[in-house]
Amino acid sequence: MKINTLILLILLPILCQAQPHEKDNNPRFMFQYSGGYFADVFFRNASYDNPAFNRVHHGNYHQIEGLMRTSNTLWAGIMYRQAVLQRPFSDPGGFFWNQQQKVVYWHLGLLTRKDFFQASKHSLSISGGPLIRSLAAVRIEYLDELQLNTINPSGDTIRIRTLAEPYVKESRELDLGLTAGAEYLYALTPCLRLGIQAQASFMMFYGLESLQTGAIIRTLF
Repeated sequence: MKINTLILLILLPILCQAQPHEKDNNPRFMFQYSGGYFADVFFRNASYDNPAFNRVHHGNYHQIEGLMRTSNTLWAGIMYRQAVLQRPFSDPGGFFWNQQQKVVYWHLGLLTRKDFFQASKHSLSISGGPLIRSLAAVRIEYLDELQLNTINPSGDTIRIRTLAEPYVKESRELDLGLTAGAEYLYALTPCLRLGIQAQASFMMFYGLESLQTGAIIRTLF
């Protein structure tokens, strides 16, 4: 993926400079990359005769953050997340049944992080903030055909709606929501930390939509 290459190009020069510094006890900026498992859980609560529903869809995500310290334990900045997964879909006509569609999520938001536990080289933090979600997927649509048939002798006209051959249409959906998460990190050096995180995303119209858990690389400078 192109985003992986971009992340590595950004991270490598930063990590090369992530060496212990005596005077760097209170860094002002945080750069963090995380990636791992992404679960689309929205369709778990839906009900429809379609293989895309009543199941969790699995994928992977990549996330980058840039934050600035606003107090001793509080950080604020921006977050970008991309997730990719495969989701089955079917159409009522049966032309495309149990096929796979590629779904891509983009999350862009403001993020606030609170450090609430620090002991030796271990630390815990919580984070959250508003986001904009863009969802790109494909769906099945039909070209409607309308036939007018006259029934004699009464002369009554009835409308019969038929569906022409289906076609695949790409779509994009925007929504507002919130993200919330927690992180555990271990300090390898004063500037470099590794850890794990768990996150959830809530959309305005759908409620809980996705869960994420993965590994973290954090640099402080």
